[in-house]
Amino acid sequence: MIIEVATLGANTYSTTAMLNGQKIVVVMPAYNAARTLQRTYDEVMGQRIVDLVIVVDDASHDETVAIAQTLPNVRVEVHPENRGYGGNQKTCYRLALAAGAEGTTSSGETQSSGAAGAAPRGTAAEPAAPVTPSGGSAPGSSGG
Repeated sequence: MIIEVATLGANTYSTTAMLNGQKIVVVMPAYNAARTLQRTYDEVMGQRIVDLVIVVDDASHDETVAIAQTLPNVRVEVHPENRGYGGNQKTCYRLALAAGAEGTTSSGETQSSGAAGAAPRGTAAEPAAPVTPSGGSAPGSSGG
């Protein structure tokens, strides 16, 4: 299952936190997220069900990549040029599926304000609704 919160790192990750036999991968599309990345990561990992976090940095101008590279159980991918939120999401999902995740759900973004003239982007992750591997909402959820 892929849960979206928001150069590849060499971090390793545990595959023992699987939930109901599914590998839980959280993707964090990130752009200038240095101020919020650690807090978002701590909240995600505090759930104790996450096998891997993938941070895809979209050509940030701050310390997002440096911070992400210090976090355990995190794989970091860096776009050399900004691809925009949609392009960042595509990379996130491609990497998560390649890492063995089985489905997707979206929960917000881990991005800060963009370049001059760009519309501001959100900075905090929101709780995700459970999603079945086929992409539909799980029974009893409000959708994602």
